[in-house]
Amino acid sequence: MLIKDNLSGNGMNEAHKVSKEIVVEAPLDLCFASISRQLESPAEWDPLTIHAWPISLTRNRKGAVSLVLLDLGGDILHSGARIDQYKPYTSFSWHTTGSPRIRMSWSLSSQTTRETTINLTTIREQDSFFLDRLWWKLRYQRKLESDLEKTLKNLKASIEADYHSLDSDNRNILTEGHLTSS
Repeated sequence: MLIKDNLSGNGMNEAHKVSKEIVVEAPLDLCFASISRQLESPAEWDPLTIHAWPISLTRNRKGAVSLVLLDLGGDILHSGARIDQYKPYTSFSWHTTGSPRIRMSWSLSSQTTRETTINLTTIREQDSFFLDRLWWKLRYQRKLESDLEKTLKNLKASIEADYHSLDSDNRNILTEGHLTSS
């Protein structure tokens, strides 16, 4: 879907948007903690972020900057990445500073104390030339959509394994919301 992006004010004109959603059987705290460390140290569940080098003193907060190496559907991109939204246990998003601009937005909502819905939206700035947009669509779009699906499935498996490996006392504490992430 080609859209006009005015969401972040980061200068994207025309962009391609892909959204995926998954329900994870784990509390919101655990899910948010796993996602919010994405630009500090790429997790095994994330096939898109090959490597990240945090360069700012602020960590896990709005304005933090890292250098990232991304694999976007087979298109390798080395760029800066800046967190532009950080709302604990609700949403986390960042965008690249290079070209093409990419924005990754994560939003979380709690269905019950033991279930969390995670929505991942990726917005990729499109080139202004028709043939470049067509080339992206033919070559990289399906792979990116597949990678986003894989990212969410891997994230779900990782979080649920961590949650179920906790003993029952720690699981109850986490579910009650007494344990918070940094």
